[in-house]
Amino acid sequence: MHVEPEEHDRVAVVLASTYEFVSRNRTYIIGAVAALIVLVVAVSLILRAQAAERREIRSQMAEAVLLLQGMEYGRASLQLESLLERHSGGAIGRELRTLAATAAFMSGNHDRARDLYERILKTAPAGSYEAQTAREGLAAVHETRGEFVQAAEIYEALAPEAFSEENEPLLLAHAARCYEMAGRVADVRRIGEMLQAEFAETNEYWRREGQRLVARARTLEMHPHMLEETTQPPPVPPVEGLFDEG
Repeated sequence: MHVEPEEHDRVAVVLASTYEFVSRNRTYIIGAVAALIVLVVAVSLILRAQAAERREIRSQMAEAVLLLQGMEYGRASLQLESLLERHSGGAIGRELRTLAATAAFMSGNHDRARDLYERILKTAPAGSYEAQTAREGLAAVHETRGEFVQAAEIYEALAPEAFSEENEPLLLAHAARCYEMAGRVADVRRIGEMLQAEFAETNEYWRREGQRLVARARTLEMHPHMLEETTQPPPVPPVEGLFDEG
């Protein structure tokens, strides 16, 4: 299949807009996880899908990324599930599952998202981007369901394996938030102290965040009744017609 130059330009536009999407949403747990997954897969498909027979799939995956960015999660799910039925093997299959898991998660279909993340972990190479993002996705599923200890433990275990220096403290911060929601104040303090020690001379923001967590833990220890205000599970986003037409 002949690919016009405009196709390459289109993919470049998708990547640029995806970066803006990540920047806008990185402060929200669900948005941050989904944005990270979308960015990783968008970059990965450009690097890996070089064969001519895969270019059409790449184009359709780029369209799905745009649907996710536009918060059209139901439509994105339909498109990605359809692609998965036809292309479920190899690296492309794992990338499609990652995107489909994102769409399922964002539309509130957490059972489907968890199933896809677990299938990715069975086939993705250990230590790969797909494996890490699948584990982050599972942590997000646990957190949304109010399973805060499981979420915190995954986030904390992932931190030393982060692919970037920026992501390591972010994962620790996610873990601290979940430990607080679980009422495990000692773990909040421990992670705060860890951030202070590891980033005392390299990152002022995370050093101060460590200080804030330690202070927060001290406050909760002095006023345990405050935990009742924080240990409620977050609301589950509604399912946006995952299997509806259009």
